[in-house]
Parts: sequence; structure tokens; C-alpha cells
Amino acid sequence: MVLRFSVVICSFNRHKLLACAIDSVLQQNFPDDRYDIIVVDNSSDMTSACETRETYAPLVPRIRYLVEDTPGLSRARNVALQISTAEYIVFLDDDAVASEDWLQQLDMVLNDQRHDIGVIGGRVRPNWESPPPGWLLPTDVDPVEVNNHEFPMVGNFSVVNWGGETREPAEGEWLAGANLAFNREALLAAGGFDQGLGRHGNGYSLLSNEEGNAIRKIKTEGWRVLYAPHAVVDHWIPDERISKAWLVRRVSWQMVSDLIEDGAKLPLSGAEILRRFEAMSGVDSQTAQENTEAVEFRKRILAYAALVQTLLVGDTENLEKAIWGNTQIDEASP
Repeated sequence: MVLRFSVVICSFNRHKLLACAIDSVLQQNFPDDRYDIIVVDNSSDMTSACETRETYAPLVPRIRYLVEDTPGLSRARNVALQISTAEYIVFLDDDAVASEDWLQQLDMVLNDQRHDIGVIGGRVRPNWESPPPGWLLPTDVDPVEVNNHEFPMVGNFSVVNWGGETREPAEGEWLAGANLAFNREALLAAGGFDQGLGRHGNGYSLLSNEEGNAIRKIKTEGWRVLYAPHAVVDHWIPDERISKAWLVRRVSWQMVSDLIEDGAKLPLSGAEILRRFEAMSGVDSQTAQENTEAVEFRKRILAYAALVQTLLVGDTENLEKAIWGNTQIDEASP
């Protein structure tokens, strides 16, 4: 029987969390003979990686555990893509846990739809280590059921909840690699993942967009892309990420990723840089007026926008404004 799914988990130095991710896939209420698990361990600690691989040796061939020396998330995903034989290849982050009906829900979507589905993205529910602070979410909002449309800033933590039922994503809606399925042949035809994009393990770079790049290529070839809200995974969000400093880094690297992927022509206008930062931060003027903490965070975002503008365009005037507290970026800047 042809496998319906290969579940791929790429990991970097998170072996305790990885074990939870693997266990959640082993416990699916989906026939064992219809899916396998491919782990690609990209860890810098090769000793620990090899030891972890040995713990899963008794489960071969249901689990194939590969230790990959070449760093990079896109590289690891492409390695798994090359060895999978399944109809669909499904990516789960190593710090995520799948609901027990996850694969069943994906299968139901495939059975209910036409045969031209190239990509399915599911819901990514946040698993906060600590309650999110007020500058991120109001205290009267359920932090687990938070909706991206109402609080777009949570999208920077790979939270995906667009509401509604299974459908093609609307304008402005996106899917996350923490819970993402591809038709394997379509992904192979698209060339897999761009290894110039995506994380490279050490955490210093938060480069991303490799999934969106692949999705766009697949969609261009006529495949459909669906959002499936009932295929749910829970994604771990540690305290170290729930900080303004980390979020500013995340937003900044997202802009760099967008520029690399789009091949944007420089120089960008000050207005365009500001627009991109505001869109990625999820903090608009209305939010800022209602929340003092959001006001301060917005100022910081705009200051970073001025810094990026200086690096890309050489506009020292706007950098000086940010340093001296005037965070309004000149709309007329070249």
C-alpha cells in the first residue's frame, strides 16, 4: 500500500521537545501502515543526535532518523523530501505536538476535495510557557484561542488561527511551516525549499519565508492551497521569546526575508519600510492609542525601521529622528 503521509520533523538541539513531537505522531488515530515518520536531526551536538537516533532504532522502518551534518532547515527538509515515498509530505516543528486526529483531519480534507490540492496548512495553537504580557495580548483575550485577524502580532510566534472552515486562504492569510502538508510530487517539481532562506540553527539568524516561496511556486503551477482549521497542532512558545527584544529581532529578520525572497529593488522609500514594519509588528495607530505599552513598542518598531532604512538607503536623517525620539518616518524619503 502506498503511504498517504510522511510526517517530517526537522530538529536542532531540542531533543526533549523532539521526543514529545514524535510521540504525538506515533499516537495518531490513523492507520499505522498509511504513514511513516522521518526525523532529520541537524543539531550541532552530534553526540546527542546520534544517541537520540539509537533510541528510535527499534522503530525502523516506521521511523527513519537521519543525522544531517549540513546545517539549515531548508536543507533538512529537502533531505526528507528526497527519501519520502508518500503521497503527501507533512511538516511538524520539533517544538510542536500534534492533536491525535491531526492526520485524520488532513486525510478527510483530501478525501472531500478535488485531486488538485498541492498544499494544506492547519491551525497552529499557541502553548505559552507563561501567560502573554499585556503589550502582546489584553488580559481578557483567551491566549490559546486568539485569532490572527484580531491580533496579528501573534503571527510572529507562528500562531495560525484564521477562523472559519476549510477553504482557500483569503488575501493576507498565510500558512505556517509548523503544520504544513505538501503534495510530494508538486513540491519536488517546485524544486523543494530554497536553501538561501530558512533558519540555520544557531538562533542568531531568524531568516524565514522558505515555505511561502515554495507555496507560491506550487500555486503558480495550478495546484490549490487550502487552510484546514481542524487539523491542529500545539506550538511551544518559551518565555525567552515573549519579549519585545526578541519580537523586534523577529520582525526585522522577517523584513530581510521578504527582501531576499521578493528580490526587492533598492532603495525602498521610507514609507514602504514603515509600512512593512507596521504590518509585521501588528501594532497600528489605533492599538497604540489604547495601550501605553503598545505605544512604547510601536516607537521601538519605528526606530528599527529607521535603522533598516539607514542600512539600505543611507538615510541618516531618519536615523537621527529615531535616536532623538522622533519616530515619525518621513513619507517623502527616497
